Amino acid sequence: MARIIFLHGASSSGKTSLARALLDRLDSPFWHASIDHLRDSGMIPVARFRSGDFDWRAARAAVFDGFHRSVAAYADAG
Repeated sequence: MARIIFLHGASSSGKTSLARALLDRLDSPFWHASIDHLRDSGMIPVARFRSGDFDWRAARAAVFDGFHRSVAAYADAG
């Protein structure tokens, strides 16, 4: 059974630093996946949300729901 370590906190609170430290220290491998990875990779059309082409308030819940479901899928896959 896979395990999920869920790090939650305000922006710039150290979540990424903590995840990197865990990657270096845990005895078993794990993936560090964050909503920032989706944003920074271009998977989310950030520029179009910022320009007003898309309404972030209307899309936000679905984006986060999809992200959380993908993490569960990773865990289900082992």
